[in-house]
Amino acid sequence: MGTARKALRNKDIKVNGNRVKEDMTLRPNDNIEIFLPNNFSNQNTPKVDIPIVFEDDNILIVNKPQGIAVHAGDSEESDKSSLTLIKLLQQQTSSELQLCHRIDRNTGGLVLLAKNRIALEEVLDAIENHTIKKFYRCIVYGEPKPPKATLTNYLSKNSRLSQVFVHATREKGDLTAITTYEVLATNKKLSLLDVAISTGRMHQIRAQLSYAGYPILGDGKYGNTVVNRKFKTKIQQLFAYRLEFCFSAKSKLNYLSGTSVEIPTINEETLNQFDISEN
Repeated sequence: MGTARKALRNKDIKVNGNRVKEDMTLRPNDNIEIFLPNNFSNQNTPKVDIPIVFEDDNILIVNKPQGIAVHAGDSEESDKSSLTLIKLLQQQTSSELQLCHRIDRNTGGLVLLAKNRIALEEVLDAIENHTIKKFYRCIVYGEPKPPKATLTNYLSKNSRLSQVFVHATREKGDLTAITTYEVLATNKKLSLLDVAISTGRMHQIRAQLSYAGYPILGDGKYGNTVVNRKFKTKIQQLFAYRLEFCFSAKSKLNYLSGTSVEIPTINEETLNQFDISEN
């Protein structure tokens, strides 16, 4: 409405070819033209600069902020926003990029993209063969016992709910999910975990830790609502913080073998920022 009033004041509206004032009465079949500023389409779109962590001729690694879907197909808790990671990066870099994997909309951290078809194929092959390793940090409710373990469960996916369900034994259609965690610090009520995944299933870290009795703090889907309220957080405490590469000797990306890309993330100081005195 403000833009329309401004256009009227500036006489940037024509009806039947004539510039009009605010007291113009419209009739059926009138031809209306509105002249808008060149930057109108971007006026209500927040500018988001995606931090680039690593880049060469073949790949791009970025630090995705929480709350941004990696691509339009990510319908989990969709906010119908056009702000997706892939769109923002294409605007920011003017490059045609292809996602090599995804992380959840409310998970922050490293996302790997390919700049060309060969790189995409090589990375996807490496992910399938588990030679690209992905590591996460998270804060969970409780103190996991034992302090280091591998969780192996079976997941079924409900696409309508955009949710997975965890089973201790395999049921028809289930996919195996393997997650390894290690407790880095704890104050008994909350714990900081280092997490590595051997499979890339939808929501597997969130779902498996919740199933084990240690929901991620701030997780609105698999977390504990009462706990989230107690600690006054709606921000999911889960971040992808390190990628390690190992490609075959014949791979065009073999020069990346031995490379580790890491960003600062939540730590023991973050854990101590949550007040446990009354919880």
